[in-house]
Amino acid sequence: MYDIVISGCGPAGALCASQLAKNSNLNLCVIDKRSMLLTSNHRKSCGGLISSHAQQAFSAMNIQIPNHIKVDPQFHRVKTYDFNAKLSRNYRREYINVDRVKFEEWMIGQIPQTVEKRFETQAVAIEVKADQIRITLRTNKSESSIETKYVIAADGAKSFVRSTCFPDIPSMKMYVSIQEIFNTTTDHPAYYGIFDSSITDYYSWIIQKKNKIIVGSALEINDRVNAKFEILKQKIEQECDIKLKDPIRREGAFIARPTKFAHLFFGSNRIAIIGEASGAISPTSAEGYSYALKTARQCARSIEKYGPTAIATRHFNRHMLKVRISILGKWIKSPGMYVPWLRKWVMISGITAISK
Repeated sequence: MYDIVISGCGPAGALCASQLAKNSNLNLCVIDKRSMLLTSNHRKSCGGLISSHAQQAFSAMNIQIPNHIKVDPQFHRVKTYDFNAKLSRNYRREYINVDRVKFEEWMIGQIPQTVEKRFETQAVAIEVKADQIRITLRTNKSESSIETKYVIAADGAKSFVRSTCFPDIPSMKMYVSIQEIFNTTTDHPAYYGIFDSSITDYYSWIIQKKNKIIVGSALEINDRVNAKFEILKQKIEQECDIKLKDPIRREGAFIARPTKFAHLFFGSNRIAIIGEASGAISPTSAEGYSYALKTARQCARSIEKYGPTAIATRHFNRHMLKVRISILGKWIKSPGMYVPWLRKWVMISGITAISK
């Protein structure tokens, strides 16, 4: 029997595993349905930008982001477009631009060899008993089961653990993130954020990585997803003067957007929930790295103090107050970004805007 099974090996799961592995007495296992290899075609639709908040979270743990995962250009501003109002403004922001696949490989590389890692493995059933939790796993169409004392759900927006073990907890609003990658010979030294209510009530983006650009959008899930993405590309060519021809590939993923406190749920009993699965993701920008790191670190700290027990989960929940307050701050800020007339006023006023 394992002491802890971590479902999901994205940034939250990988960091939590590496932190918990410092306690050599814990028998740990990490599972993820992806292969997690650089050669894999299974890529998450993610911009790969490490915000200033995520940089501070890494710094607090004395973790330095290695140069080999960074890609040019590095961004010191965001160029915001409001296609509805025909406006654009520049705002000071600090991001570290990284290769998402290499970033995840680096995070996984921090997990000691003492931790068992099962990739291309998916949890398909969970049974919580008085003294153990049984997880049914599927790998290459064959099924097996494992037992553990404790489960940490780090399995993202559509968390299987959360929906299976806590079906009464309200589900967050879900979006599908679509990205297409194009070759470019032009430099785009800013991170572009695009607002257009005819395309999505969230936002879209353009990010350059070396000689390629990523065009992406968080789209409401309906039968017009692909049509709206095509409209977005047409508008980008018109409004941003960027030519988009023959995408190299397309990527997709789900994004969860918390819209009320009931969506923030960090687990109960012997199941902890971290990262995006818990609702800890910015409701204004979908930035999740900083929350992934903070929730993973605190979860590990709580288990280090109380072991893989229900007491640890309660301790972890109590220490999520700062995360809740941070997300509350995003909600307060949200109207200035997502109410069209208010966003137009903010952009026209030039508050906090920079020249370039």
